[in-house]
This record gives sequence, C-alpha cells and structure tokens, in this order.
Amino acid sequence: MRFSAPFFFRLFVACLFLLPLSDPGRANQTSLSSSMDRRRVLVLYSYNNNLVSQQHFHSGLEKARKNAGLPSGDFLHEYLDIKPLDGHGQRGLLRQLILEKYRSCRFDLIVTVYEPALDFLLNELGSLSPESPCFAIFATKRPGLKRAGREVLQFPLNFDLQGTLSMALDLFPDANRAVIVLGTGKADRAMEKWARDNASRWKPRLDLEFTSGLGVEETVRHVAGLSRGTLVICSRIETDISGRTFVPRDVTVQIAQKSNVPVFCLVSAQLDTGALGGSLIDYEHVGAMLSRAVVDISAGRHIA
Repeated sequence: MRFSAPFFFRLFVACLFLLPLSDPGRANQTSLSSSMDRRRVLVLYSYNNNLVSQQHFHSGLEKARKNAGLPSGDFLHEYLDIKPLDGHGQRGLLRQLILEKYRSCRFDLIVTVYEPALDFLLNELGSLSPESPCFAIFATKRPGLKRAGREVLQFPLNFDLQGTLSMALDLFPDANRAVIVLGTGKADRAMEKWARDNASRWKPRLDLEFTSGLGVEETVRHVAGLSRGTLVICSRIETDISGRTFVPRDVTVQIAQKSNVPVFCLVSAQLDTGALGGSLIDYEHVGAMLSRAVVDISAGRHIA
C-alpha cells in the first residue's frame, strides 16, 4: 500500500484528536486537571539544533503557537544531542540534569522527536512526569508501546520512497536504474528492508541499488560517476558504515553538487540542497499541527 505525504498528515491530525488526555481508567475523557494554571508541553529532540528537520519542526510549532496566542513559556524544548557512543558517562549526566531541572513539573504532554529521544525518555527518565501522555514522532513503530502504563501515541518516520520514485519516473521515463542513498541508521535499515522486499514492483522497469555498504565519501564519488538513465534518491543519512555521524542535509548537498544524474529527496528539509524534490515529509507542517492540537488542550476541550 502506498502512503503519500498528504496521507501521513491526515493520519497525524486524526490521531491527535484520539489521544486520551486524562486518566485512562476514567469513563469520561477530558483534558488534564483544570486546577493547573498552565498547560505545559515538553519537546525532547534527539539531536543538536543544527539538524534542519528539527529546526523546521520547531519553526512550525512556534508559528502555530504565536497565531493561537499561547504563552511561549508553555512550550519547553530540550535538544538532547545524544551520541551513539557514551565513553564519558554523558547519558548519566544528561539524565541527572533533566530530572533535576524538571523535578517539580507535571507536563500536559511530552513529545519525543526521533528514536534516541524516545529511548532516553523510556529508559532514563522514568520519574519525569510519568502520568503525562506522550507523542513519539519519527521513531520506528513499536507495537503496544507504553510508558507508565499509558499507551504512547506513535507517528513513525514513513518515507514515501514509492511515491518519490513514481514522480521521478514521470519526469524521466527513460530511467532504468535508481540508486538509493542510505546510511546505517535504524530508519535507513528499515527503509532498505522495505525497498528490497518490494523491489519486484519496479521490475523490469527499474533496478534498485543501495549505498548502505559505502562510506559517505565513497557514496559521493559513486554518484559522480553514474551514467544517464540513473536516478538518485537521497534518504536520511545520520551514520555511515564507518560509524561516523553526519547532518543528513549536508550529505544531500554534497551528492546533489557532484551527481551527474537527477537527485530526489524524501523530506522537506532537503529541498534547497539542489535535489529536485519528491513525495516529502513536511516537518514544519507536522509541528504546526501539533501546536494546533495543544490549542484544544489549553481550551479544556474534551478529547474523544
């Protein structure tokens, strides 16, 4: 089944209004305790603020917040910048900092952006406002995921590779090969598995090649030598086979500059890199929709 970016957004909006924001054991679903003067949202970002997709998400959230007249102090943002390796006890120190900083806070909503922030919340921050509902955005889908007995509402990172390939073939109908640029991150591995499992739907028209076995420099050299009739699809490379980490947008810039053939992308954060576009996830739009849902929470509306 093909899920386009517009479908993802409609699903996101629909699910926002299905989230129970009161005690799950109560018959009537209402907003959190009316005795609280402020509705507070904590957003935990996995990476440093230099990641463009997180900047876009934050921008969408802020624009919608301002338009709704919500206080800026009701939205708290933490850029965890969790490293894959922790040789200096970073996770433990970060855990102490977050727990002490928000020791007396009870949040109306906790949002995690990408996989590491979700893992950190579940594994390291068990005592952080455990009664709060949680949105897990852009992490791998985990069936039955709960935090403190409450279901975590999940919005996995579903790249629309099929939609992007269809658009690319509409523009370049003579193409017979597609190089899918991937790293070794969890989302990349999941997409590669899905693409390999579904590769037969593109045959015999299109052969797929994956670059997950190459480092970033090798990948850039490889796309620079591609011949006519090939398309390049840039995924989100956070880590390559050497274990080094990258800002995904920077990798797409290098590939778009060096490639001899058309380059497409899967997320809005890569649109101004030289890539032609694709069926994209719009991070800023997702942030704006989340903020609009908070407007309903702040108004004390019943959430069915």
